[in-house]
Formats: sequence, structure tokens, C-alpha cells
Amino acid sequence: MGLSWGSKDESEGRRRKWVFPTLVGFSTDEAANPLDGGATRMKLTGLSPYWFDVASGTAVHNTVDMQSLFLLTGPNGGGKSSLLRSICAAALLGICGFMVPAESAYIPHFDSIMLHMKSYDSPVDGKSSFQVEMSEIRSIVSQATSRSLVLIDEICRGTETAKGTCIAGSVIENLDASGCLGIVSTHLHGIFDLPLTAKNVTYKAMGAQNVEGQTKPTWKLTDGVCRESLAFETAKREGVPETIIQRAEALYISVYAKDASFGVVRPNKTETSSNSGREISKPVSSERSLEKDLAKAILKICGIKMNEPVGLECLSIGARELPPPSTVGSSCVYVMKRPDKRLYIGQTDDLEGRIRAHRAKEGLQGSGFLYLVVQGKSMACQIETLLINQLHEQGYSLANLADGKHRNFGTSSSLTASDVWDMDEVVVQVEKTKREWEDAYEKTIEHIIAIQEYGKSRREGEEKISLQRLNGLAQDGLSLLNSLQFNLDLLAPQLPSDDQVQSTQSLLETWKNQYQRYGEINKSYIFSVESGHFKKVDLRQYSGGFELVDCYVPSSVQI
Repeated sequence: MGLSWGSKDESEGRRRKWVFPTLVGFSTDEAANPLDGGATRMKLTGLSPYWFDVASGTAVHNTVDMQSLFLLTGPNGGGKSSLLRSICAAALLGICGFMVPAESAYIPHFDSIMLHMKSYDSPVDGKSSFQVEMSEIRSIVSQATSRSLVLIDEICRGTETAKGTCIAGSVIENLDASGCLGIVSTHLHGIFDLPLTAKNVTYKAMGAQNVEGQTKPTWKLTDGVCRESLAFETAKREGVPETIIQRAEALYISVYAKDASFGVVRPNKTETSSNSGREISKPVSSERSLEKDLAKAILKICGIKMNEPVGLECLSIGARELPPPSTVGSSCVYVMKRPDKRLYIGQTDDLEGRIRAHRAKEGLQGSGFLYLVVQGKSMACQIETLLINQLHEQGYSLANLADGKHRNFGTSSSLTASDVWDMDEVVVQVEKTKREWEDAYEKTIEHIIAIQEYGKSRREGEEKISLQRLNGLAQDGLSLLNSLQFNLDLLAPQLPSDDQVQSTQSLLETWKNQYQRYGEINKSYIFSVESGHFKKVDLRQYSGGFELVDCYVPSSVQI
């Protein structure tokens, strides 16, 4: 009877594409091959949640190669708890001799498997949820050995952040010292700022991707640290009122967006070094204050060249961290802080991939990064070159200074003649920009006037361009004019004479006034089709979108 039941189980396991594991023992011999048995290691290839049917194609597979304690971060709904449950089930089934939900599995003979998930209060025992959690943590740390598997989900979630973070850090140090395998997951990102003595902890994160403009989890295990929880997005998805989310975002920016400052940066201490016969001043400070000064310098350089700099944030990525999910699919400008103290400046639409590529190179594994999210590839390219030239002028040592030579954006008075464009070429580019402005300005005004006059004297079949199409053309024209302003602003200081510089900057002010006047006019003529009639869009923009306001449209306008 038992044999017959076991055969049915094996048949169902094979249908689900589960496998029998290879059980290995523990050994202190460092030369032992862990997959031949002997070393402290567990490897689960193609692990899937046991409650999913792999044969139906709905499961997400992960490979877990565990040789020490993992510290796991990731967004809400990113799959952290599911991963812990899946690993626990695979280990337990494996050491019992059953099939496991994976493509292959090498599992040690654990002396104990300890899993802590979310705690609840126990009124009968007179204990709060945090007291229950601490009771379970006490049992884990007192019994964990180098032959244990320890899985702790959302450690210290039931108390105030500062002390909970420190307790979590101390628990991680204790488990690391015990030599156990396992995972501790957390949203307490302050752990990464603590002076922990743990030597073998590996940072892991749950990944995310951009799907139709929205950041969504991939449920895939990756290397690094994820400091973003996607809390606002999760709350919005679960139906929390938009007014609450907007207020929460505003509170977050007011308290935590400390890097969004545009103050003038003046390093207090400097040292000089020779560079091609010139003396260049370089900032000297501690690592933390140097990063803060650099962030402020970046924001100042970018802010004075952008029409709406208030939304800029310069954010940091630590040496073993990865960027947050919100950067997926976004245009970013980044500054890499190399171990040799030089900076590398670049731009990308795949920040995580670019960081991984940099760190894969010899000597750059410990590099940290600063980055900004900007609007579009063109803007990212312009800011990249602007930073290359102007940070060099401020005395920062750059690894890719040559990248600023061949672009028509940014200037630096400290560069040699071979480092900047030939003056005649600058003049040519200025004249070309002027011609492009005149052409774009004329066409944009035509489109705006056509929008204003649309339907007023229209006869059947007279209008050949739809209102939506006119609106799109006008918006494209305004975007081009904005870009041309930026170009001229950066080119003007490179002109050969002061008179040319002054004349061009005066022209630029005229452009800005024209752009502002017609840009504001066009804002009141943006339309969308909704419920079979036009609605005017009030451009008082909120984080959740635009406020739609009903407006009158002449009856002659055909939808």
C-alpha cells in the first residue's frame, strides 16, 4: 500500500518536473568540491514555488547558490517571502528523501531548518507581535550552528525603525559568526549604514522591470541591494485614495529628498596637482562629505541649465548596491566613483546593466555611483557632456575627459585648445541652431493658431488635419524649441569674442520669453477624446496624471 502511494507521488512529481536531490554532507575541507559532496553549500537550480505547477508554464524559476548567509532586499510584492518558503520546502523535502520543485538540487544534511515568517500577537500569553518575534529570534540564534538553515522574513518589522535596525544588524552578525546558511530579508535599509563586523554575508535582491511604463517585479533573484520598496505604487495598486498617496509623496520629498539642493559648492580645503603643466585645485574631504559635495556640484551644474530643475535628485548607489526598480527604462546620467578616486561620467537607459558592466571590469568591483533620472535620451546626452567638462573645470579628476571633446555641449575654460571645438566650428553651430529655431518657431506658431481657430469657421470637409494631430505637432514643436534653447545656452560661452557671447545670450533671452508665452498659450488647448467628446486638460499636473476639465467645443467639430 505504501509502495503504491509512493509511486503515485513520484509520478505526480515527475509530471510537475520535480527532481530527486543529491544530498551532500558538511566538511571543513576547503579543497572539497561542494557539488561532489563535502562543502558547506546548497545549490538549487531552477527552483520554483511548490504551489505552482511548472508543467503549466506559470512558475518563475530561480537559481539559489548559497555558501553563506544572504541579506535579501526588494520591493513589496517582489517575491522575497515566496523565495524563503520555496527554499524551506525544497530543503525539508530533500533531506526527507522526497522530490523537490527544482531542475536540480544539491542539499546538505542540515541538522535543523528554522523558518521565521510574520509574527502575530498572542493575547493569551500577554505578548505583542514584536515580543513573539523576539522570542522566536532568541530560539533561532541560540540553536543555529554551521549545519543549520536559517530563514528569517522581514526581521524586526514590529518596532521603531532605529532600534529595530540595530537589533537586526546584531542578529545578522550573530548568524554570520555561526557559519549557518540562510536568508534574512528586510526593508530596514539602514542596516547597510551600520558598522557591521559580518564578513561572509552576501547581498541579494529581487529584480524589477519596466512594463508599458510601469515598474513591476520580475520575482527573479539578483545580486546587490534594492533600497526601493515601491510602497507608493503598491498602495495605489491596492486602491488607496490618490489624495493620500500624493500627500505621502510630498511628505517623503520634504523629509527624505535631502540631496535635491542647489546650493553653491565651495570646498573648504584643496590640494594641487600637476596636469600638463597646469595647477588644478582638487577638493579634499572625507569620503562621505566628498560624495555630498560632488552631489551638490552635479545638481548645481545641471540645475542652472534646465528650465525646471526643482525636480532633480542626485541619488547614491553604494559599492555593493544596485539601482532601485524605478530606474528601469528611464534615461539616467551617472557618475561612477572609481576606487582610484577618479570619476567616470556616462548616460544610459539601462542603469543596472551599465553598473554591472562597469563592475565586471578588473579593479572596478568596489565602485559606487551617483545618478540622476532625466527626461529623455537627448537631455541625458547633453547633461553627460556638460558634467564632463564642468566637473573637470572644478578640479575633479575624470577618467573619461576625452569624451567631452567631440560634443557640442558644455564648456570648460581650463581645457587646452585641443580639448574644445575650433572657434569657427562653434560659430557654425550657433548659426545652424538659429536657423533651426526660426524654422521650428514658425511652424509651431502655425500649429498653435490652427488649434485656436479650429472649428470656428469650418465647413464640411474643410479641415484636413485633426485637432489631436495639431496638438501633437504643437507639443513636438515646443519640445524642439526647448532643446534648441539648451543647445544655444551651452554654445554661447564658447564663441570667440565677448560681443558675440553677449549678443547670443541676449538672443537666448528673447527665445525664452517667446517660448514661455506660446508654451503657456498652448497649455490651454491640449485636448483628449473621452466618452465621445473633447475634454480640455488643465495642466496643473499631479503625480498621478492630469486633471481633466470639461470644456465647450463648437458643434462643427467632428469627433
